[in-house]
Amino acid sequence: MGTHNGREITGFSQAAQECFGKDFQSLTDQEYLALVALLVAPSRYSPATHPGENENRVARIRSVIAGTCKPQSHSDVFYIDCVQ
Repeated sequence: MGTHNGREITGFSQAAQECFGKDFQSLTDQEYLALVALLVAPSRYSPATHPGENENRVARIRSVIAGTCKPQSHSDVFYIDCVQ
């Protein structure tokens, strides 16, 4: 899950605490997707350090979930064609 304030973050529970200051179970859907978004590239999509990039990726993930966009292939983890 990357690093935050120089500390290695491992797992969703720790990421929820570090990024949002709350327990994993207390996350909103938007906050949960923000953590999902960072999995592919934590330093690029961290909601704490790159909120705009993270929000853009969350929007692309939402498009895939809603079925309004499809990944180019199984290896298209960035959902390039789903840019809003």
